[in-house]
Amino acid sequence: MDSNARPPPPLPAHETKGESCLAYTFLQNQFNLIQLDNGTSNGTSLWLGSQCLSLYLADINSALQKKLKHSRKNGSEQNIRVKPTAIELGSGVGLGSLALSSLGWDVIATDTPYVVASVLAPNVAGNPIDESSFTGSVQVRELDWTVPSSQWTWTSSEYIARQGESNLDAPQAGNIEHPIFDLIISSDTIYDPRLAAHLIDTIRALALSYWRRRKRSPFIYLALENRDPDTVTGALQKARRDGFSVNRVPHDQVASSIARGGISWADDDWDDIEIWKLSLVSSELCT
Repeated sequence: MDSNARPPPPLPAHETKGESCLAYTFLQNQFNLIQLDNGTSNGTSLWLGSQCLSLYLADINSALQKKLKHSRKNGSEQNIRVKPTAIELGSGVGLGSLALSSLGWDVIATDTPYVVASVLAPNVAGNPIDESSFTGSVQVRELDWTVPSSQWTWTSSEYIARQGESNLDAPQAGNIEHPIFDLIISSDTIYDPRLAAHLIDTIRALALSYWRRRKRSPFIYLALENRDPDTVTGALQKARRDGFSVNRVPHDQVASSIARGGISWADDDWDDIEIWKLSLVSSELCT
């Protein structure tokens, strides 16, 4: 075999559920992703939404980073950070976070304790990104969406929110500047009405923190496979009630991003995937 031959493009996630380790090609990178399909958690295997969102974000990455640089240059904040920051909610096997890191973002990848321990942390540790001025980093944390944001901590190296744990920041909260994130992403996480409501609450808390410091909304993208229209509609309606504008990325734009990423899947392999852009627009919520 030619050692210089380009690795084959990835298959749609539903065709690889039985594989315990995936050699996953993303643009010029190859990630080795372990996954579990044991029925214990939905978050331990690769899903199609993450595949599509990663390619879409790669396609618009230059535009996003240019907007950030422009807003910092013309804003009042004194910002010495060079690399943009992102947080992924429900990272699963970690494809989205690894992809963003390869595109130059410093990322916090989050999920439940079981998912973190079984696939997310091993995949991040097993796929170190060569550090340079063009790539970012990935940190892994537990984040339980059902824990109110008033109980989150940013001083733990293991978790942001964990059931039964106190807020480590509380005794010195006045001296801690919580991190904020230029980009919030989540894929394949809207499938249960109760959890979807907690997801929107978590996104809102992160977006409000960003607004208070930057006086604008972060970039927010959700990818989902619309198998339960009632649950999806309910989650998006809650987002609108909570002060977000909610707009679907046109299907043909996503298709173009997938094609530019070197993927030539059949339409019926991924045509249930939707990508939604949220933006915080109600400033009165930020007082």
